[in-house]
Amino acid sequence: MTTFAVGTVFLAVSVVASLILALGHIGAIGVPGCGEDSPCAKAAASAWGAVPGINWSTAFLGLAYFAGALAAWIRSRNGIVPLFRWVARLGALASLGFLLVILIEGHHCSYCLVSHGGNLAFWILVERTRSARLPRLQPVMTLAVVFLIVSAILGVAERLEKARVMEGGERDRAESSAQIIAASQRDGDQGDLDYPWEGDFCGRFVYGPKKAPIRLLLYTDYQCAQCNKVEEEVRVLIEQRDDISLTTKHFPMNSSCNSHFSRVMHANACWAARAAEAAGILRGSEGFWQMHFWLFDVDGGFSSTELNQALREFGYDSAEFINVMTGDEALANVHSDIEEAVWLGLHYTPMIFINGVELKGIMVPNAVTRTVNELAATNPPARSHAVDKPPPAAEKYVADWREKPVRTIPPDSHPWGIGPADAKAKVVVWGDYQEVNSAKAAQRIEEIVSRLGDVHFTFRHYPANQDCNPGIEVHKHPLACVAARAVEAAGLLGGQDAYWRMHTWLLQNQELLNEDTIGDVAAGMGHDPEAFLAAMQNPAVEAAIIEDCRAGSRMGITSIPHVVINGKFLPRWEREDSNTLELVISEARGATN
Repeated sequence: MTTFAVGTVFLAVSVVASLILALGHIGAIGVPGCGEDSPCAKAAASAWGAVPGINWSTAFLGLAYFAGALAAWIRSRNGIVPLFRWVARLGALASLGFLLVILIEGHHCSYCLVSHGGNLAFWILVERTRSARLPRLQPVMTLAVVFLIVSAILGVAERLEKARVMEGGERDRAESSAQIIAASQRDGDQGDLDYPWEGDFCGRFVYGPKKAPIRLLLYTDYQCAQCNKVEEEVRVLIEQRDDISLTTKHFPMNSSCNSHFSRVMHANACWAARAAEAAGILRGSEGFWQMHFWLFDVDGGFSSTELNQALREFGYDSAEFINVMTGDEALANVHSDIEEAVWLGLHYTPMIFINGVELKGIMVPNAVTRTVNELAATNPPARSHAVDKPPPAAEKYVADWREKPVRTIPPDSHPWGIGPADAKAKVVVWGDYQEVNSAKAAQRIEEIVSRLGDVHFTFRHYPANQDCNPGIEVHKHPLACVAARAVEAAGLLGGQDAYWRMHTWLLQNQELLNEDTIGDVAAGMGHDPEAFLAAMQNPAVEAAIIEDCRAGSRMGITSIPHVVINGKFLPRWEREDSNTLELVISEARGATN
């Protein structure tokens, strides 16, 4: 392979990897393994996720540079000019810096490693390539022109996608506004729900009148950037209007005080929430709101020195305040808010209720202000928070599914479905036979199929293992590919019944599976062990798994199980106190009970 061909391959790999990241950033595709809580997402959210000062995605910058370098390389077949060699060195230095940062911060991202690794390999090749006899600017000019063209295309694509997202957000906001207005005009209570907490749908402290035509309740996190934007908007509203009753509750996105959150996304969020509660315990409403506003002013982050300085300015005894902040009552109040939020189906902050109705589309500009103004124009009556009764999470989850767009599911050339093929409710789950929640979802759906009848269910492979799922970022379950091959081999040898028998055993015996005993398991189901092990290596088995994985990647899977009902993604399918799956499937069947 010639030097020119090798260099072309290196840069082409960098272009493809950065193109995937760029399209994922725009939102044009779902990047496999790059979901909300993935290493890929963490890398994008790190300090190097955007070019400082211009808010330009590093994925865009990388793609534009790699594409330009590829075009320049093609023009340099007869040798490298000195200026292009120096450009390649600078590009390699930037790649090295990026890789060092994401590795030091622990934000492993395969696409980043591939794109920048390819660029570093290209630079090494450039250093070993002979120089051109005459200095020429054409390669560098080519790089600059391609860089600008690709950057312009990406900029336009990003603006179009943002416009599409904003259009959808505005539609959601307008629908919410109409629901808020309708609820505000009803006589008496908005429902007869019994909440799992004492008192009204109201925080411990109210800013403004307790009875008001416009009642805002915000579930928030003091270190959440979007929460801060909403806070700024709400502050202007309460300064300009006297018909708003404002109350807030906590949902820190930090696992140290929030058992419903899987990681420490906002390092000081728990302490910030406890500081607000401590102020409320010591000085009531006045103290709470003073601390609340200060916490947002400092973005929820503070050192011990900064907190002590603020406490002195506010006139607190620092030792007393710290004692209350670290005590049981403040933490219990935070925990109480978290549990209420989960009961209501909160999965992001801020979550905003106006007169007991959730406001959606909050990402569009001035969403709260415009909705408040639209509500105020209808002259709603002044009421207390006692009349505000939003539905529980189960109803919210069904509504969220209902509002999802219908997507075309990639074809399955090896379907192993159960239930009537013409059923009104069609359920597809992408999962991993070694993953606990995949098993839980599949078993629950199969029970619903057997009981309701008019449901068709298909389980498709998405193992968390790169050995058979190259589109995934993690290598979490070592035996996931073995399990996937086993169930496909059973179907290949014994048909439908054999497939589902092995499927059930794998889901119910995740801890018992290993490579040494799978032959014995197959023999116990009536298969010849040698024939079964040979079938596991059959190309048709591997092709079936790869087809499912690619289909899942096209669906934009970011976590498993990935549940799709009648073409609509169900993002939240489980709650401890309700059967969300059955509620959604029943609605998909057209059932009324």
